[in-house]
Amino acid sequence: DSGPQGIQGIQGVAGADGAQGPQGVAGNGAPTYTVLGADVTNATTAYANLTGMTLAVAASTRYAVECVFSYNANATTTGVGFGWTGPASPTLAAAQMTAGLAAATVGGTTIGGNDTGGATATSVATTGNVARLVGFWSNGANAGTLQFRFKSEIAIAGAIVAKAGSWCRASIY
Repeated sequence: DSGPQGIQGIQGVAGADGAQGPQGVAGNGAPTYTVLGADVTNATTAYANLTGMTLAVAASTRYAVECVFSYNANATTTGVGFGWTGPASPTLAAAQMTAGLAAATVGGTTIGGNDTGGATATSVATTGNVARLVGFWSNGANAGTLQFRFKSEIAIAGAIVAKAGSWCRASIY
């Protein structure tokens, strides 16, 4: 038989702290936004800058990009294209632009690089149209600026007016 358990002894001195672990992966942080400050008109079929709608992009960094554009068209028979241009030699520059073509009908175009992608053939209305661009910009070794751009499907006076308040955001992933 064993007797009763004795009282617990005094706690010993704490041991030395262990080595610090490796630094964790940097967080993605909050998305970066850019907003169109004033209406911009493009009456040509060539891409033109959306003045002030730019995002700084770091070298060797991947971005998820989303934009919502409000625009007016001179007629419902005038379509629109939205896109971008950025630093040379991205490792991935791909997006899809969609916009309303008619009531309950959506269409769009694929963007495969700088100033690529077509334009829709029509717009739902002459005012209050919305287009959306969603894609990826994976920068190569060149840091720089991602400039958002737009064009009309036909060359005609007052063809497309991108409206102030349109916005884009980019998140590092």
